[in-house]
Amino acid sequence: MSRRGVDDITRISLVIRSATLPSISGNVIQALFLHLPDSYLYPILSSLPPPDATNPTSATIFPTQSAIYNSLTVYEELISLTEREEEMFIKSEFDKQRTHLGGPKPEQLRKDIGIEVWHSSKKHQLGLQLDEMVHGIVTIGIPDEFAWCMWFEGRDSDTVGTGYAINLTMITELGTLEGLSLAYLKQFIELFPTSTLARMLTGYFAYSKVAHGHEGLTEELTFAFTNHASEDIFDISLQDAFSVLLDSLLANIITARVHSQELEYTDAIKVAESGLELIRRYESNTARELREVRKAFHIILAISFHHPRALYFLNDVLKQDPTNGYVLCAQVANQLPDDMDKGVETKEESAWCLSRMHADVGVDSLKDVFETRVREEAFKYFITSLKHNREYARAYTSLGVYYSEHASPPDPTRASRCFQKAFELDAREVEAARRLAEGFADERGWDLVEVVARRTIDGEGGMGAGMEGDGATSGKYLPTNAWAWKALGVVELVKRNYAESIKAFQVALRADVDDQLSWLRLGEAYSKAGRHVAALGALSRAHKFQLDDWMCTDFIGGVQRQTGRLAEALASFQSILDVRPTEAGVLLSVAQTHLDLARHERLAGFVARAEQSFISCVDVMLVAIRESPGYRGVAWKIAADALFELSVITVFADENNVRAAVTVVSERDQSSARLAGLFKSTALSPDDPVTGLNVLEAAAGAYDYRITVGSSDEAALPSSLYDLAVALREWILKQPSGTTRQALEAANSISSSVEVALGDLHFSQKPKLSQHAYIKAIEVDNKNVVAWTKIGLLYLYHNDIDLTAQAFTKAQTLDPDYTLAWIGQALIATANGHEIDARILLEHAVSMTADVIAFYLLSSSSDDISSAARLMPCGFHVFGLICEHLGNLERGVEYINRAITLLEAAYEEKEDPIVERQFVIAHTNIARLRLGLQDYEGSLVSFENALGLLPEDAERESQILRVRAQYGSGLASFKMGDLQAAMMAFRAALESAADDRVLRGQVTVLLAQTMWAIRTPEFRESAKGLLLDWSERNHHLLMAINTLAGMGILTEDDGLVDAALSEILSLPVEQRHELDPRRDVTYLLVQHYLGLQGDYDRAIKIAQKALHFEPSNLQMRREVASLLLKQGERDAASAILASVAPKQNIAEEKTTLALSALAQPIQSQRSAQKAIMLEPGQLRSWQTLAYVRAQETL
Repeated sequence: MSRRGVDDITRISLVIRSATLPSISGNVIQALFLHLPDSYLYPILSSLPPPDATNPTSATIFPTQSAIYNSLTVYEELISLTEREEEMFIKSEFDKQRTHLGGPKPEQLRKDIGIEVWHSSKKHQLGLQLDEMVHGIVTIGIPDEFAWCMWFEGRDSDTVGTGYAINLTMITELGTLEGLSLAYLKQFIELFPTSTLARMLTGYFAYSKVAHGHEGLTEELTFAFTNHASEDIFDISLQDAFSVLLDSLLANIITARVHSQELEYTDAIKVAESGLELIRRYESNTARELREVRKAFHIILAISFHHPRALYFLNDVLKQDPTNGYVLCAQVANQLPDDMDKGVETKEESAWCLSRMHADVGVDSLKDVFETRVREEAFKYFITSLKHNREYARAYTSLGVYYSEHASPPDPTRASRCFQKAFELDAREVEAARRLAEGFADERGWDLVEVVARRTIDGEGGMGAGMEGDGATSGKYLPTNAWAWKALGVVELVKRNYAESIKAFQVALRADVDDQLSWLRLGEAYSKAGRHVAALGALSRAHKFQLDDWMCTDFIGGVQRQTGRLAEALASFQSILDVRPTEAGVLLSVAQTHLDLARHERLAGFVARAEQSFISCVDVMLVAIRESPGYRGVAWKIAADALFELSVITVFADENNVRAAVTVVSERDQSSARLAGLFKSTALSPDDPVTGLNVLEAAAGAYDYRITVGSSDEAALPSSLYDLAVALREWILKQPSGTTRQALEAANSISSSVEVALGDLHFSQKPKLSQHAYIKAIEVDNKNVVAWTKIGLLYLYHNDIDLTAQAFTKAQTLDPDYTLAWIGQALIATANGHEIDARILLEHAVSMTADVIAFYLLSSSSDDISSAARLMPCGFHVFGLICEHLGNLERGVEYINRAITLLEAAYEEKEDPIVERQFVIAHTNIARLRLGLQDYEGSLVSFENALGLLPEDAERESQILRVRAQYGSGLASFKMGDLQAAMMAFRAALESAADDRVLRGQVTVLLAQTMWAIRTPEFRESAKGLLLDWSERNHHLLMAINTLAGMGILTEDDGLVDAALSEILSLPVEQRHELDPRRDVTYLLVQHYLGLQGDYDRAIKIAQKALHFEPSNLQMRREVASLLLKQGERDAASAILASVAPKQNIAEEKTTLALSALAQPIQSQRSAQKAIMLEPGQLRSWQTLAYVRAQETL
């Protein structure tokens, strides 16, 4: 081109460019049209050289060059400007015409203006040209990613979704992309290998190949992997790519398909609905319909939703593809005849559909399915599968089904083990979980049923997905395992957690609204929770599904009875008895309903009706007793209640009917000794009138017989006795006055001791009831010294000193020799601070007790004297142990020696094995005390004596005694310097401990401590190794942990301390406190950091953290205060100790006062002196006082 031509083109381009500036020319659209191929200037402008993107400022016509060589941006700008201009025109015209009188409505006016504008709009033509250009870019392979993406988004492939079968577990992934052509997809990945969409397509192809093994497509998809290392293919995250491509239809359909294939239905629904929203937006913007893409999303939703919502989408798909379900299933079955995983399953579904339409054809098809499975070879294949992969859960499930259904004979035990293993490996094995839960439910293992059900629910999204989400979410994402929710509902129903049971059944019903059993259980839960209206609604729904379910009718009758609809309840129960006349539970319900109705009628004044209802109740109960003897206790209770209520009526409307009922009851019950002497049930003659007293006696006899037949039921016994007592009270009140007085005197002869026993029972927990019982006992017998003393002790227990003194004084007045009254007076003296008087009173009480014991011994038989004599060595033995506990080991040895002497003499006399065992125990205890007194030889002799007397049996007590004697001998030998004998004794103790973890742990720790005490490096390392080995196998043996940590602290070995304490420190706080009640771990950690270069800060943090977990621990508060004082933080220590003061007793106050003296300078001397007064022998208190006084003199 000549120089002049180039200049002309440049001038033209500058003119066009100036026209695009709104400030110079308002017709930007016309200027942009000049850049299009149909412009008269396009032949000239197309001769311009390509733009230099690396140097855009090198030429003044760079925008024109870019527009000529990339018309896509021009079309986009034209469409955008045209839309904007049309919208502005429509708005201005609308504003002008809306004020016209008699004009159309605003919506119609806007539509009319729009039609006028859109009729002449150029936007449609521009859109077609844009599509043509995009298609040309893709066809010739121009590397314009934006154009390629536009082309992908606008494709409405008629093959989208045709790869689907209407099957919840089968999707053919690549079929959807066939309409996009694999060649184009290959070209896109090659042109834009680093783009997010290319990465997503590559990852999707890799997923499809690996997940489903499309061997036929392997060669076609090879291009997808040529530019990627094999290990990188599976690192491509579809989810990460999708997070960038949320507005891409192609990315949405790929992601929705993957979620659907992975059975992640909730996520599939979310992505598919997002894709439908993108389709709606695209169709609104472009006025084009993407029917096939919409159908693909509808199929995904149909697969993912549950039946009711899925049906809507399936119907929508069938409207576009009008073939019925029979044709679809049969067609897919014919296409996949050889695929055992999909073809057989599809045939099964086809047969199911056929069975719904044509039963005979469906049965034949199902037989064809069964014929394809060779059960005889199934077992071999399952075992082979597990040999190749022992972690394959599905194989265990299939093997369990084989054992339970197809093995000959069935092996439910092995089947249960297989199901349990499958469920342990994969919680999504719902078939195994369901069968496992059914087995546990049959065995009433409700805790195990709950574990299985909850884990299954967690596998499908957790409890929140079903119960805690909002209404829209819970209604949309229905549970896939309704049986798990039903099982959970039954478990909660058994545990009486009715609210949780109701929620579980509601979730189950959202999955299957026609499940009759779920409605039944929901109604039961509602009724037991007291929500009767809801219960009737649920039970009525269940009854509609199965009219012949008598249990449902029984529940309905029960709810009707509870709500007072007694006539309707009787009708419901009677409908059951018409079919099942001997059903015991229904008979009891009918009788109870008659009783309730009779009470209601009597209160309403319908006495004759009430009489008839009472008699009907008795008659029904007699039938129940005859048909079901196991319910006699309950039946006699209801019959007796009816007779008791009937006895209130003074004149009977139908005496013959009442006489017959009373006679039958009197003949059946047999009065016990409880009613002997009061009355005797006799048959009523037809001529004698029937009175309320006759009916009452029959009721009392029925109550008494109920106690007899139900004597083994301890829970019902108090109720039975109460009913009998009420009936007897009414009977007594109807007797003549002389008889009543005699009966009351007889009753009072035993009621005093009963009332005292009742008072003793509620002494500490229910003081008002206890006081009432004691007072009743005193009212019955005001000279009962025991009752006066017990009530005095009650007043003393609750700090009412005045009433206590009056009660004990009265008791002493009644019986001066009653020892407990004198002890009570001594307690009063102690409470008032009169220690000398208290001592005198106690000495007097002791002397009285000795006299009583002597009198008792002298007046007893020789056998009783010998029994008391046998108790004497036990007393010496126990007293010796008490002396040991108090630290007085010498006296402990003295008293246990006396016990040994007495036991030895007793054994020589009778050779009783019990005495021999006591003799061994005494030798073991005295050996331990001598070991504490450093009498090692005497200790060793006693331990050897005990070992020589122990029998060679495996009893637990003998094992404990042998182990203690052996490691005690080891300690004694070690202290005597005989190291070899000590080791032999310890090894013998370990052998005797055998598998007993507690005994073996104690011996191991003692052996390690002994080895540590030898102080040689070799033995110390052996001690550490021994404890570390034991700690690894027994994580929670605190004694070993503390010993190991102590060794680490002594040797400043941080690693050993961490190894010892890490396991217990990782436990929850409650469990750690349970294992470490004395908080030894916290103490060791504090000492460790204090010994580690005096790290007070970390030590204080450890103590404060422990105090934070347990604020009520007074010892920990004192420990924190002590550490703060060492740091000089007196105010903080004082604040902590101030909160301790109101909670502590005298023993604890002794320890706190010394710290308070240091923390509170003003009252320090007084606190230190008070501490010395409380415990003069405490050296630390004297040291504190000396320190305080020294500080005051400075």
